[in-house]
Amino acid sequence: MSLNLTPMIDVVFNLLIFFVVGTRFAEVEGLLRSKLPAAASESVQPAVPLMPIRVRLAKDPAQPEGCLIRIDHAALVPRSFADLTELLVRLKGEHTGFDAETPLIIFAEDDVEWQHVVNAFNAGKSARYANIHFGQ
Repeated sequence: MSLNLTPMIDVVFNLLIFFVVGTRFAEVEGLLRSKLPAAASESVQPAVPLMPIRVRLAKDPAQPEGCLIRIDHAALVPRSFADLTELLVRLKGEHTGFDAETPLIIFAEDDVEWQHVVNAFNAGKSARYANIHFGQ
């Protein structure tokens, strides 16, 4: 009389594979001790931007080669990309919280020519904005 160990070994290997696959090998989260520098009461904290500047470009129905430029939450509407540059410089200088690090997001409709998008990007660079992004 002999014992057949093959089914028992198969079951043990299947259990081993099950526990290896089902186990997480991630580190447990915990606290990291750190020392933060003491805030000096005399230092001036930079102003946090209120919101990103959103430039919207649309095809001008009156002119086939033209482009309508609009800046969200701005009273003035630029008529050209030179006006856009001046308005962006004015926004940076007059409004608290807007500086060179303020995100400038360019939104262009599908039918706007690529050259107008490039001109808007160049206007942002000319106004010395560092964070220029394209929106959808």
